[in-house]
Formats: sequence, C-alpha cells, structure tokens
Amino acid sequence: MLSLLTRKKSFRDPWVGHPGLNRRWQLHRHRVQLAETFCLGRRLLRPAHLASLERDGYVTLENFLPQPEFEALRDVVESVVSRASRLHPVQDNTWLGFHPKQPFAGGFDRFDGGTLNRFLHIDPEHMPRAAAFSHDQRLSAGSRQIIGLPMNPRKLDIYLTVHGEETRTPDLQKVLHRDTFFRALKFFVFFAAGSTSGWTFRIIAGQPSS
Repeated sequence: MLSLLTRKKSFRDPWVGHPGLNRRWQLHRHRVQLAETFCLGRRLLRPAHLASLERDGYVTLENFLPQPEFEALRDVVESVVSRASRLHPVQDNTWLGFHPKQPFAGGFDRFDGGTLNRFLHIDPEHMPRAAAFSHDQRLSAGSRQIIGLPMNPRKLDIYLTVHGEETRTPDLQKVLHRDTFFRALKFFVFFAAGSTSGWTFRIIAGQPSS
C-alpha cells in the first residue's frame, strides 16, 4: 500500500492497479488531483520565469551557451559516447515493445522496439565540464516554473538514440502519449548527429514533480 504514496505509476503494482479501488473509489483520479495540488502549492512560493513554457508546454532556447563553452561540452559528450560505443557496441533488437534496462558500467541501454536509448551517467570526477553544466541555474528556473522544484543534477545523463528498423519493431515512444500522473519536465541539449546514420546524442534531464 505504501506504493500509493510514491511516484509509482505502473498498474502492474497490486495497489496502484487495484481494480476495486480504481473502479469504485477512483483511486487514479485522486492520485492525479493530489499530485497537481502539491505541485501548484510549491509553485505559489516561487516566481514564474518562463511564461512560454507554462503557456505552450515547451520552450526553445537558442545559443544557450557561448560558442567556446558549447564546443568544449560537445567534445566531452562525443568522447564519452565514443568510448561507450567501443566498450559496449550497439546491438540490434528484434523484439517488440518496451524493454527493461540493460545496465553496464557507467550507464545502461534500454530498447523500445528497434530504437536503442543509451543513458550514460555524468561522473563529476571525470566529466567536470558536463557536471558543471548540470548545475546551470537556468535549468532550475525552468523546473521551478513547471513543477515547483529545482533541477536535480543527478537526473541529468548523456543520452544516445540509435533509431532501428520500425516496420516490424516500432518505437512506441514516438506515439504521442502521457505516462505519468504528475507533472514532469525534460531538458534536451542537442549537439550533433554521429558518424552513423540515425544516431543522435544529447544531454537529457528528466525531472518528476513528486
């Protein structure tokens, strides 16, 4: 029952997905309303910074970093991605659906159909420039505006997407959907396409609201 007090959202959980509680007592609806109430309460304590983010649900910030800083950070990301690709060569997936994490030292892979999502953790000791970026206060400003909480630097990863064959193994994440009952925000800092067609790497930060 304690799972009802957490961010747990899978209806495979015996309490979150309890048929009786959801049909008779509207459990899921109440969890959504409660999460929204907590979020709005936190946001009342902080000023709005990015009106377009609140209005449109997204905002694009061009030239976020000065060119020298951007290029230096891009070089770090390229180096980390290349090293991971050498140590853990990208594999193909022929199975349908969303797959569990496949952890390795420094990160993990996760397939959605034929698409590989590779997350590489930012190690402050070996990636000080990327770690410094993860503390950028402008990220926290955007986070506060949407969910009422500052950005958590530990939730920021280097993210590599490798698009696979989608005729037989489609990527379900590309279908517009909502899979949380609470407000959430993601930051994407795009760098470049890699040497292999279909590769994109970027820094991603996911921030839940409660």
